[in-house]
Amino acid sequence: MTTTDQRVEDAADNRQDLAGRIAGEDPSLIKARANGDAPTNHQPGRSNAWLVVGVALAVGILLAKWIERRGHGRSGD
Repeated sequence: MTTTDQRVEDAADNRQDLAGRIAGEDPSLIKARANGDAPTNHQPGRSNAWLVVGVALAVGILLAKWIERRGHGRSGD
């Protein structure tokens, strides 16, 4: 194997080992957070993820429409 192939194999082995260790751990903090018994580290004043996604989608659509309208009079066809 070349050194690049060996590095890829080593990285894959490391990720597999990490996944095995994580899967073997007791996810008690996750369970406690799901039940509302542990803090989620949510800081007041932070943006709602869905709001950010919605605004980004709206801006993307408006930008695409603006680009499309600007391009109609400039085609050489």
